[in-house]
Amino acid sequence: MRLLRDSKPVILDCVFNEAEKTFYVLDVMCWMNHPVYDSDTEFRFFWLQAKFSEVPNASEISDINPFAFIPLPCYPCSKSTMESVMGREMPFKADLDGILFYHKQTHYTTGSTPLVGWLKPWMLPEVLRVSVPQKYIDSKPPEEPWKPPNIPSEMECSTQESMNGKQTEEHAG
Repeated sequence: MRLLRDSKPVILDCVFNEAEKTFYVLDVMCWMNHPVYDSDTEFRFFWLQAKFSEVPNASEISDINPFAFIPLPCYPCSKSTMESVMGREMPFKADLDGILFYHKQTHYTTGSTPLVGWLKPWMLPEVLRVSVPQKYIDSKPPEEPWKPPNIPSEMECSTQESMNGKQTEEHAG
């Protein structure tokens, strides 16, 4: 990212939208030589929002910045918050592809980890009992054989804890 006058490294985890020439920022690993890999999710997301607020032109394409960098919002994982967010217009032009769920206390991990999950919007009612607008239900591919897992009753409590935001964060992406 060339938005900063200093040439110290900024390392971000992003999704690139070629049509919009935009990097949607999911996470931060290093900011101006300050690594945050070993910081928990809550801190990294706070740091990401704070640092991007210091660089207001990050979301603008310009002569020195050929791409926009837009940090995606994150929310507590509660049923009411998720239903509210899913009912709003998303802060990006592309169709919502899915929602990332991060464990609040995990360090940044490359590759696959059970501490970060992904659900398509049409999966939310079946998996988390979260209501979503009909457009997301209609986006389920007709050939999709996926069925929600059968959650044993002894796991209901831990599922509810996650939905109350005690262990996870939601990241629209």
